[in-house]
Amino acid sequence: MAFSMFSSEQEEWGYAAETTFGTALADNTAFKRIKFPKGTKVEIPVVNTDMDTNRSVRQLATGDVHTDNVTGPVKITVSEIIVHKTIFADMLYSLLQNKVSEGLTPLFLKQFKVHASQPDFTANAGYFFTLAWKGPVTAKHIKFTSCIVKSMEISFDKSGTGAEGLVKIRNLEIIGLAATLGCTLSGTWTDFSTVFNSYDFTYKYDDATAMEWLKFSIKLDNGAEILDRSATGRAKTFFLNWSHNMTAEVTHWLNANTTGTIVDLMADYSAGTARKYSIQTSVAASVDGHIKITFYGRINGSSPYGVENKQLLTPVTLQLCHNVVATNDLIIVDIADSVDQTP
Repeated sequence: MAFSMFSSEQEEWGYAAETTFGTALADNTAFKRIKFPKGTKVEIPVVNTDMDTNRSVRQLATGDVHTDNVTGPVKITVSEIIVHKTIFADMLYSLLQNKVSEGLTPLFLKQFKVHASQPDFTANAGYFFTLAWKGPVTAKHIKFTSCIVKSMEISFDKSGTGAEGLVKIRNLEIIGLAATLGCTLSGTWTDFSTVFNSYDFTYKYDDATAMEWLKFSIKLDNGAEILDRSATGRAKTFFLNWSHNMTAEVTHWLNANTTGTIVDLMADYSAGTARKYSIQTSVAASVDGHIKITFYGRINGSSPYGVENKQLLTPVTLQLCHNVVATNDLIIVDIADSVDQTP
């Protein structure tokens, strides 16, 4: 007797970009393997038909009961995953839905911004993917059709040691059109190995002056929701209703060597001034593995204080906002990952 062994902490998932919206990829697709923690929440609509009414109470009929697993939408909520280089680019594209540019081999340097309008998914615009779950039992696997990322939090933390310092995506929320149960996923899945360490990143005020920092996170949400349904009741497409509750949080580590930038932060807080901030890896833009997140923010909810000549922690919350030059420059992400992202 053969046994399939899985980690008690992780489950095997995979994804791959689709070319036709509403059509899941074949079972033998070479999905990109991604590890989700055990207990990932999956919400699949279940519609029971053939019901009787007895004294104003709906009851299941004694005849056939039809369980509908295709009308959708479906929602998958993932508590935390480690950021791998190419996975990061795919998740960002799927949320922001706007790849401004992609360079040529060997770097395929990409730039992403918030989509200024709406991608027409029904015309195969934007970025969407088939998400797959491979369980230990053959013919009991699941595929989720035409998924996009609705929201996620990108988290950097230098307060711990070892794996605690790895860059992570938290509270990842994926939505898809429908689920297909009872699949047999037979393709050769591909793995990723390159991860990112928070200690390798520099945080800059006004995208110019480096500041001491301990923790940083940025929360993104495109507000995706179902726009319409087909005659059969199946979800037809998504509408991006961009959220105004997108924020960044940074904990500064202040000491006797801190520059005068903290004073600038205090002035920004008092004046309500929006600034251009950035966090980027030490890898240059011309080298594989480069990541730079640039965003525009206004200090909101907490202000720097207690700037004495001693060590202290200062948490700052920033409300993301558009800049005054371009209406879609709330966030700009540059990535060089040596992978052609074209489906």
